[in-house]
Amino acid sequence: MTSRLALPALAAALLLASLPLAGAQEMGPWYGGFEADLPVGEQSITIELDQLAGGTAGMASVVMFLSEAAPCRTTAMRREFCMDLWARTDQPLISGEVRGVRFTPTTATVAFTIPGDDAVRIAEITAEAGRYRLFMLHPDRGVDMDIAMTRRAHSCQSSMCDEGRLDALRRQPARFSGPLVDPAFLARYPALARAPSGLLPASRQQAAPPPAAPGGSTRWRVESLDDGRSMGELYLGGQSWQLSGGGQVDSAGFGPLTNVAVAPRAALGGGFSLDITFHADGSGERREGILLLGFPRQDGIVEGTLVEDRHVSLVRLRRDDGFDADAGADAEAEGDMPGIGVWGPAYRLRNVPEGRRLSLRDRPSRDGQAVGAMGGDASEILVLGCTPEIDTMTFEKADRAGKRDLLATAWCEVEWSGMRGHVPGTYLDPILEGDRS
Repeated sequence: MTSRLALPALAAALLLASLPLAGAQEMGPWYGGFEADLPVGEQSITIELDQLAGGTAGMASVVMFLSEAAPCRTTAMRREFCMDLWARTDQPLISGEVRGVRFTPTTATVAFTIPGDDAVRIAEITAEAGRYRLFMLHPDRGVDMDIAMTRRAHSCQSSMCDEGRLDALRRQPARFSGPLVDPAFLARYPALARAPSGLLPASRQQAAPPPAAPGGSTRWRVESLDDGRSMGELYLGGQSWQLSGGGQVDSAGFGPLTNVAVAPRAALGGGFSLDITFHADGSGERREGILLLGFPRQDGIVEGTLVEDRHVSLVRLRRDDGFDADAGADAEAEGDMPGIGVWGPAYRLRNVPEGRRLSLRDRPSRDGQAVGAMGGDASEILVLGCTPEIDTMTFEKADRAGKRDLLATAWCEVEWSGMRGHVPGTYLDPILEGDRS
């Protein structure tokens, strides 16, 4: 088999075979090739674009390479994106299936999928003062990559390509935009609202509330995931993913410890997103951003991505309100911990006969050894996960009866009063908003 360390050089050959030569006089300014500035011999992302003069739709080719000898050592791409590629290193080169291409004077946007994954990703190249940058988006994770690119000649400028390949683009250019003209499709990519593409309708740009007071909320220290440095603090309150609040966070535009306001945005397949607005002191100027967060860990830490305009930071939110990761669930605090799906609410017991106790077992089976027990009036129970897994969005959208039905199909690992073990989900009742009033 060909050495993968030499395979980046094959990208051009693959592109040459598929992209035809066209008359330079009829091509638009985005016609060319673009290489992400990644470690040579370890990773490569090559995008070639075909734009007819004056065209807003076009054609593209996306080819990616990841060496099996250097798995995911770069910090340039989000680790989950790197692992998506690493899982496919049985293929010499990973060629994306392009779903749509759109051009503006300053951006080229490509929607594509990779083999074996139905998630439609967006690659957006921006141009400013002769410099190019790649902004890679995933519909659930948000920003997967933000990196400089180097422009080079289109491969068809130095090789003979089939002149008829662009005929369909000339005849029916509109169909080559694909889903990039559909507002409902674009709304799945919250970070795209911060990109200068102009693809999202103006109605998606919503004003954020003024900075919120921290009273009654949970305090979270914000740290850089890259080097651990402090970036400020947030005070968040609410239930499930619908969190709001404020605080002070370092801003790429306004400097250290800028006042921010936070509001709920959307539930995502792998977590949730929050709108975050940075307010400059005194001037009234503000910058919009998004905070994309994964599920909280049991140690009181949440990891995610902070997007401010075109600046992207990997961040860690560390709970800082006296929370003890080694202690049992706290009745007051657990309700404030952000979560979604089965992780969202606290729980109480139901269906336990009066005077009886429910055993916690060391594995999700009635044959498991009992490691503790809860009385029938136990409440503020923390669910750590269920087997089989309960779909997050299905659970989130269900009413109380629906949530109970989903829980009844599974065993769930729970923590209560310092004890941890597995119980049948049919005994768990979610404590929902309004139950505490």
